[in-house]
Amino acid sequence: MANEAAHTHIPSEEEYPSVHLLLLVTGSVAAIKTGLLLDQLSTERCNIRIAATKAASHFLRRAQPSQTGIPFQSIITDEQEWAEWQALNDAVVHIELRRWADLVVIAPLNANTLAKVATGICDNLVSSVMRAWEIRVKPVIVCPAMNTAMWTHPLTSIHLSQLEILYKELPCMVAAPNETATASTGKGTASPTAATSTSSTAGDVACPVTELMPELRLPATLKDAMFQIVGPISKRLACGDNGVGGMASVEEIAAHIRHTMKLIREEKRRQFREAHESTQGTAASLAAVAGPVELDSAEPKKKASPTAEAPVSANAA
Repeated sequence: MANEAAHTHIPSEEEYPSVHLLLLVTGSVAAIKTGLLLDQLSTERCNIRIAATKAASHFLRRAQPSQTGIPFQSIITDEQEWAEWQALNDAVVHIELRRWADLVVIAPLNANTLAKVATGICDNLVSSVMRAWEIRVKPVIVCPAMNTAMWTHPLTSIHLSQLEILYKELPCMVAAPNETATASTGKGTASPTAATSTSSTAGDVACPVTELMPELRLPATLKDAMFQIVGPISKRLACGDNGVGGMASVEEIAAHIRHTMKLIREEKRRQFREAHESTQGTAASLAAVAGPVELDSAEPKKKASPTAEAPVSANAA
């Protein structure tokens, strides 16, 4: 048994079951990029489920062409949430999704859903999933997308700060290219929501833009990956305005998703290895306590004379 335990196979990263990714889509024009984001993940070993708000469906029907396409028939909506539950012991969809998923990504995250999640409102499927989420146990990636006036509004900073307090003490922000401006709080420490800020026209309130750095920054550990903000970029928005608020590129979002799934697989492998080593250690301890097993002779033992040949014990053979 000891020899068998010593050769127990520890699965490699490629041999682990697929990571379960839950993609939540909210009512922003950036929802038209959902198919393009799925294209970026088409080669990953992951199972993806999509849930969308009612407002998101307006944009999903106008999605940009993609190779993967959007599986509209598989998108879970508020209607299914209520249709599935008819009596006691029936499945509750938002609880089942929360239980199934290893990772949740909200892309895009509009101002309305941001406010709901930050304040605990759960009046639809998407916000209910987040209200039930296992915080600091399973990673969350949010990808804000909204008009510049909404992004720079003081409430956006407040709501993002609330999420960071809930999910993680230190944020991991995505870089936005070709921008270098940074700012800090009055105490000289980085703002929890953004390293860059701009003044609101309503007063001297610092409002988030994003942490703008020249290179993509990915979390080093799964603990660091528990809450990630893939900040919006500056571009010409759907309304015609130029400014910060466009959802980050699908390539950047996918980079965070792929890296986080890799960390999840590594953690599963570490847990398996520790469990395996613990089992081996327990078996070795039991063997040491019990000592070698000896078989008693079927015949009564006789006292050997100094000159007589010593009898052969039953376990000598």
